[in-house]
Amino acid sequence: MTIAVPDIWGALPTLATLAPLATLFGLFDSLLHGEVLRLFFMHKIQTQGIAYTGIVMALIMSFVSSAYVITKSIAATLSGFSYAATYRGGSLDWGNNKGIFEIVSVLMYHGWALTLTTFSLWYSFTLWATIEKREVDVRTEG
Repeated sequence: MTIAVPDIWGALPTLATLAPLATLFGLFDSLLHGEVLRLFFMHKIQTQGIAYTGIVMALIMSFVSSAYVITKSIAATLSGFSYAATYRGGSLDWGNNKGIFEIVSVLMYHGWALTLTTFSLWYSFTLWATIEKREVDVRTEG
């Protein structure tokens, strides 16, 4: 007697159905191969191409700044000269609270980085959709 095992992974949506990877990879591929710069220097790029490039650059800057904040806050916490390790002293009550305050401050830095990333993604996607809608309206309505 064989037991039929249901395929639970087959019913889940794939990443390709959730995100338009072909569009994103096409955009990043054209940026990497210099297609945007070539069009810009030959004066054949349209204004929406410059706007798309600015959106991608803004996303990259927000990701890099969030990564920098997280990296520096973790490095400061894990070093031997962190706030709690330096100022804990002999007090058991306040010494333990300083460790809690350090964890709370690190979590606040991480929350700020998450907020920055979330807001920049939302703003960039909204701006991208607005520009695409403008392109469609120009073609259809003139």
